[in-house]
Amino acid sequence: MKKIIKMISILLSVLLLSGIVIIVIFNIVAPLKIQGKTNVTVKEYDEVSLEIMQEMYEDIDEEDDWIRFYEKMPSDKKEDYKRVIVCANIKNRSFFRQDGIFANLQKVPKEEKILCQENRIKTGFVHHLEEKDITLFYFTMYTKGMTMDEIKEYIQGLKLDVYFGSEIRRENHMTVSLKNVDWEEE
Repeated sequence: MKKIIKMISILLSVLLLSGIVIIVIFNIVAPLKIQGKTNVTVKEYDEVSLEIMQEMYEDIDEEDDWIRFYEKMPSDKKEDYKRVIVCANIKNRSFFRQDGIFANLQKVPKEEKILCQENRIKTGFVHHLEEKDITLFYFTMYTKGMTMDEIKEYIQGLKLDVYFGSEIRRENHMTVSLKNVDWEEE
């Protein structure tokens, strides 16, 4: 009888410890998970967008999201630029709401193709145990002389740091690789 009680207490201890580990992982360590592939849309620039970008480029300072490699915009032609939008279906596996989800480029490649990372988009929040499509990040890319395949290859070499927080852990992040994505062209 003592052996049965001892076995039951060991089994209950293991189950309790496993439950605590699962709760800690899903609520604190890794509450968000990207479901499926990340979506990347490559859009053409129009005249109005190019004019706005040119005006902003002239007045940038170190506080802005612009990555300035040139004194002036490298081209005056709208065909030489693309806007790249990164979206993902994110599942919150936590019991806590995840707030202020946004992303930054992990490293800016040396090829000087990205002119601006527009990361001030904050999605608000993803409720506990909810799944939601979210725009994580978008950027302006200088693409003169590049084919669509070269643009895609360049983008697939990028990684994003996705930042978020909850009531229990204010600052958290995960890395998202753009190596294996679904493509949309507009």
